[in-house]
Amino acid sequence: MVKFWILFIAIVVGFFVFSSTGTYDQMIGTPVNSLYARISSFFLNLINMGTSADGTNLSNDKFTMSVSKGCDAVAPAVMLLVGIGMFPFQNWSMKLKGIGIGLLLLFSANVLRLITLFFLGVLAPDWFEFFHIQFWQALFIMITLVYFVYWIKKENT
Repeated sequence: MVKFWILFIAIVVGFFVFSSTGTYDQMIGTPVNSLYARISSFFLNLINMGTSADGTNLSNDKFTMSVSKGCDAVAPAVMLLVGIGMFPFQNWSMKLKGIGIGLLLLFSANVLRLITLFFLGVLAPDWFEFFHIQFWQALFIMITLVYFVYWIKKENT
């Protein structure tokens, strides 16, 4: 288990180093954030919010927000992918299923996060920073950890 944690930490640190490069921004960061902006705009427009996505910006006539690094759920997704992928005692079909479900969970939660933040920006701007920095950050950590523990317990029974 010590080997698992050493490799997990090394890979996650490597990811964070890579994520601070222009290559990351160009190949992963900007495309992922633009996708999140477009998907969020789509769902917001289903309820007549009149939004548009321009690159990583999501806006309407009352509010504009930028989907940027840290708002993309990539870091929790990498940690989940590495944790499940490297966890001992599981076969690869179980790991791939766990990774797929986990990534879908994080992706969906992040779209919900962006939609709620946009609503807050329009309707309750004083609450935007609290939900952006504190609430959703803590919730993402909890979602990732709870799902990882759930996956371990489910696959080991």
